Amino acid sequence: MVAGVALVVFLIGAFWYGSRRRRRGAPPATQNPAARQREDSWQTPEERVRDQEDQEHPRS
Repeated sequence: MVAGVALVVFLIGAFWYGSRRRRRGAPPATQNPAARQREDSWQTPEERVRDQEDQEHPRS
């Protein structure tokens, strides 16, 4: 019983702490050089090539 109550208190505290951290927020990628380098890291190589070609030769 005591372990269950302790677990519930721990989980509530973890959610509370996480929401506080999320509210503070991370700095925008423009202010964080490491994040700026990873901005397009989710893209596949094919998508990256297509995006670079679009920037070099924009479509009308």
